[in-house]
Amino acid sequence: MEDTTNSANGSRSTAPYSEDLPGPHPDQGHLAGTLSVLAGMGIALYGLTRRSVRGTAMAVVGAGVAVSGARSRKQTARETVVHCTMTINKPRHEVYEQWRRLEDLPNRMKNLESVEMTGQDRSHWTAKGPLGLNVDWTAETVRQEQDTLLSWRSLPHAKVPNQGAVRFSDAPNGRGTQLDLTMAYRLPAGSIGAAVATLSGRQPQAQIESDLRRFKAILEGGEAPTTSDQPAGERSTIGRLANTWAGAR
Repeated sequence: MEDTTNSANGSRSTAPYSEDLPGPHPDQGHLAGTLSVLAGMGIALYGLTRRSVRGTAMAVVGAGVAVSGARSRKQTARETVVHCTMTINKPRHEVYEQWRRLEDLPNRMKNLESVEMTGQDRSHWTAKGPLGLNVDWTAETVRQEQDTLLSWRSLPHAKVPNQGAVRFSDAPNGRGTQLDLTMAYRLPAGSIGAAVATLSGRQPQAQIESDLRRFKAILEGGEAPTTSDQPAGERSTIGRLANTWAGAR
């Protein structure tokens, strides 16, 4: 069986099937900006009621805080986009149904601790994160096309904001199903967060690729691979740190 993995950083337009991504939740990342706007307006209004030089100064400062908050609401943090393709020697309907059972995914993906359905289209995810800490978020399913497409996005206040889509198609020459996963995520603290994840060996990209290989092995053979399936490469701490900083530049 054949499998290939590819990844791209930066703009979503560089990744295949990026049009399947639903886009971040409209409220994602706006809370801090909203609070700044409200606080700034409150300070400005209070200053105006003072009718004094000090009050005028407070009004100017408050207006500046509100403007800064409004600008921050429009800023879009840089996303990392990962695209992985996997050929699975099983019928498309079976692969789709296995993926759609979200609560069963932790049994097939070692980097997922749990998935709990909290509503018709909402689920709570817990995954293994850097330094032995778990990362959790709540997601909503945005699109479902039978045997073809599943897409989701995290709800506001997620520690690792993310969105993604899985497309299922018939593999060439009757070799089963081609699974294309496209995912965009933002690590906390930008490049610092990426460095921590790299040093601990918990990079989301590597975790996704490893879990897809495990998902494929279980569906095809009924059991998980017994050998390490991490990609080869520089394993030293210095090497990991250098690679992370180079990629963030």
